[in-house]
Amino acid sequence: MTDSDTAIEKLIEKIELYGKKRFELSKLKIIRHAIVLFTSLVSYSGIIIILFLFILMLSVSISFFISELLGKLSYGFLIVSGFYMIVFIISYFFLHKWIKRPLANLIIKKIFKKT
Repeated sequence: MTDSDTAIEKLIEKIELYGKKRFELSKLKIIRHAIVLFTSLVSYSGIIIILFLFILMLSVSISFFISELLGKLSYGFLIVSGFYMIVFIISYFFLHKWIKRPLANLIIKKIFKKT
């Protein structure tokens, strides 16, 4: 065995070690990005739940207020329900533009954000 054979073997070992280390680093980066994404989703979920409860209570209050103005309880709830149906129909047709695309962009930014 010559010196060049030994040098080539050492070089191959170092390349293998580099490849393993690079793979481990990639796994750690993926895990870090997944954790950042998960924690962001959890924190936004809490905010969304609080916002949902606020809107729910506001809707009930507005329904009772309109009912009081119109003199019949069901009219207020019917009007507020109709409003939400209109919002739903508009949202359904613009779902991709207003919800899916911005949400996908937010997730991509969180994943590829340099920390």
